[in-house]
Amino acid sequence: MILATCTRLPDHRWALHSPYNRAFVEMARAIPGMRWNGPVGAWVGYGDAVTLLARGLVAAKVAKVTGSLPPAVETLSGRCAATADPRLRPYQAVGVDFVRQVSREGALLTDGTGMGKTRTALIAIEKLPLPAVIVCPANLKRTWQREGQKIGLDPLLLFGTRPPADGHIHKSDGIVVVNYDIVGAWLPYLKGAATVAFDEVHALTNASSKRSVACKELAHAARHRIGLSATPMQNRPRELWNVVDTLSPGRFGHFFIHPGRNKPTSYVARYCDAHQESIDIRPKEEREDDDSPPPAECTKLVWNFNGSSHVDELHERLRYFKLGRTKAEVKLELPAMQRQTIELDVPREAIENDWNLENKSAARMALMLAAQAKIPFAVDLAIEKHAEGSSVVIWAYEKRIARAIVQQLRAVRHDAFLATGDDTEKQRDMTIQRARAARPSILVATTRAMGTGIDLSFADVSIAVELDYVPGGLVQGEGRLDRPGQTNPVLCLYLVALGTIDEVIRDRIVGKLQVIDATVGAADKSFCADLKLDEDDAFAALRESLRELGEEYARIT
Repeated sequence: MILATCTRLPDHRWALHSPYNRAFVEMARAIPGMRWNGPVGAWVGYGDAVTLLARGLVAAKVAKVTGSLPPAVETLSGRCAATADPRLRPYQAVGVDFVRQVSREGALLTDGTGMGKTRTALIAIEKLPLPAVIVCPANLKRTWQREGQKIGLDPLLLFGTRPPADGHIHKSDGIVVVNYDIVGAWLPYLKGAATVAFDEVHALTNASSKRSVACKELAHAARHRIGLSATPMQNRPRELWNVVDTLSPGRFGHFFIHPGRNKPTSYVARYCDAHQESIDIRPKEEREDDDSPPPAECTKLVWNFNGSSHVDELHERLRYFKLGRTKAEVKLELPAMQRQTIELDVPREAIENDWNLENKSAARMALMLAAQAKIPFAVDLAIEKHAEGSSVVIWAYEKRIARAIVQQLRAVRHDAFLATGDDTEKQRDMTIQRARAARPSILVATTRAMGTGIDLSFADVSIAVELDYVPGGLVQGEGRLDRPGQTNPVLCLYLVALGTIDEVIRDRIVGKLQVIDATVGAADKSFCADLKLDEDDAFAALRESLRELGEEYARIT
């Protein structure tokens, strides 16, 4: 057994020093983010990776580790002073201290929807070096400005794609707010920022998108980096990598490396069950006419990163830079929220069998057909709840479904407000204000336009007409209503068309939420129960449905 010493480096990373040992090297290479640093003469990584390695060495009796190990967030939170600030609730004060202590290496705040992350972040940024840049969806810029004005701050909003020539951000600019769509145009102006925060940071899951590239360049030039999202992982573990790499460069190592001798383990190999699989590359018509296995020359090996593996380990690593609480945990008292699934018999023409879950466009078309069949039920239900004195939000994914719902409401002489991605940010704000002023009212909205960062606490009934195979969108939508300011119990209704893709998607959501909860701890554990699904029944139903549809997919990812 060798002796290893743990020390902290000036750049806030950690190092494990030891004599050479083959088993030590192999264990270090197996952890994404651990790297050999020649000048330092040690294996170097962030606190989560070094702790994982140190514990593994001790458990395997390879090394005895001396020195202080990195603290987890729970330890930091326990030492937080939670300074009395009349602008903050006690749990928000803990959040401010967490951001101040961890943002130098990248802080991820994942408190539940409606818990005041905006205010927490603003007051934390106020205490960090300025100037600061907040990057958010376009429809949330004025939300940041209004929240700042409530607490004595005056964030500067940026618009357009033509920044001042030869201009640079300065400390006197204070806090600047820009939306993801234009951050690339403003990047040369903003790169002098000392602190950068990303609201709804899950918008950066695609590492190759222009916005992600620009945001990563902006973040890596800053000293303090903050990410905010109630659902940082909306679908699969692969989505976390770029979010984390933007906030903490290199924390999870390389996204993918072709396996080989003496190569480090990539993120997807460790946490996404990366594997190769053979796919049929023949034209669709040939595949439909021939049920036999394709010849070898008609197949192609591709990498699949859509799975999950070592989820407990990934969850443990997140504990070192992520803070996320639920309303129940901080005893934030809101009226009890209820969920209910309403199963509907729909016309046979709404049942589309020519789809599979791997073909997103075909699956989306099948979901839209099912949603169209549910519109009359949704309209009747909304009118019924409205007559009882409730304000109602009806959710759809496709704009055409949202418009069709409004048309049917107006056809029966019932007014409704409509908010979709076609509206400007100002138009959506005005629509919300008019719906709030007219309560009880009915608002029809698309999840992409209104699902994040919007306060819809004036409504107490949510009706989901069009299901989404990304469960984070459903959770975010609920949080628009169930948030501080809500005075009534929120009722969330999910319409499921029997015999359609809805049933398979509902079951798939259950499986994904279980993976999300095991990884980031952000999923609502009551979701499966509220959808009236037992875990084993859910998986069995999904497999049976896929078999009936002639698909080969039996593993939920």
